[in-house]
Parts: sequence; C-alpha cells; structure tokens
Amino acid sequence: LTWFTTLVIAGLVVGIFILLSNNNVFLVIVLIISLPLVSVSYYFIRQQKFELVSTTLSIFLITLNTILPSDGLGIHSINTIAYPVILMVASLVSRKRTIIFLTLYTLACVAWLVIGELSGTYSPNNHVHSIPGDFFTAAIIIVATVFIINKLSGALMNSFLSLQKETDGRKAVDEDLRQREVILEAVTFAAEQFLKT
Repeated sequence: LTWFTTLVIAGLVVGIFILLSNNNVFLVIVLIISLPLVSVSYYFIRQQKFELVSTTLSIFLITLNTILPSDGLGIHSINTIAYPVILMVASLVSRKRTIIFLTLYTLACVAWLVIGELSGTYSPNNHVHSIPGDFFTAAIIIVATVFIINKLSGALMNSFLSLQKETDGRKAVDEDLRQREVILEAVTFAAEQFLKT
C-alpha cells in the first residue's frame, strides 16, 4: 500500500501538469485538493489499518476516475482503464464484502458515465483526437499495474519459498524423529532380550 499510495500521488502530480497544459483549471484544483487527502494514507499505513486505507483510497480513486471522464470524454476516456487496477489493488488487502461493495460502486460510476451521457445529465467533450496527456495517463496506469502485479507476484513467490523452507524443515525433523524412533525401538528390543537372557 505504501508503494501504491506513492504511485497515486505521483499520478496526481503528473495529472496536474497534464491538465494545466490543457487549461482545465477545475480539474487541476480537484487534483491539488486530492494530494493532502491521499497523503494521509501514509499515517494509516503506519498504524497498520490496511483495509481502511485500501477502501478509502479505492473509493477516492473510483470517484476521481468518474469525475475526470465526466468533464472529458465520458466512458471513452482513457482514465476508465484504471477501474480494474483499483479493484485489483483493493482486493489484495480487503475482505470479500468490501470488494463486493467497491465493485458495485464502480459499476454505478460506469453506469453514470454511460447513462448520464445518454440522458444528457452531462455532456462529454466531443473531441475525438488523442492528446499527449492520453499517452501519459495510459502509461501511468499501465506502469502502476505492472508494478503492483510485480510486487504481488514477488510477495507470493517469497511466501511460497518460505513455506517450502518450512515444509523442508518439518520433513527433516520428521525424518530425524523417525530415525530416533527406530533406534529407540532397537534399544528397547535389545534391552528386553538382555533382560530375558
């Protein structure tokens, strides 16, 4: 979560510069206000309140990734590819109920982007040409996803190796106990024979 929070803050900073280049003052203000809110996550991570951080960050990011497209290209915005990434990261430390809630919330946000546009509640920009910010946004989301997956697979591999070592250690202890048992049985048998004699 520390790495993920750092990536979110880096993404917000890059987003501010992208939006500044497009003169989108409203969204720049939204992202600037978001920076201290996300930074508070570090405190709760140190307090080991992982699910609280994960849930709060997820709700914040899902909401942000709904606000940004609402003022941009709607459901066709590049930001919408972040929804699965957010849910994936949240699922690493959250309970099943929390993931179900976050999934339903994400679906509601996607419904807003589609139904809101269709009903005329909001009007997305009709510009269909890519801008450099689209590349940077997609690149940040893809790099963050790869980074988180790498961290997850590394943690799983370390857990597997640790479990393997523990299993090998237990096998060695079991084998040692079996050998001692065989020796003890042999000594007992020899003692019985000696006493009989």
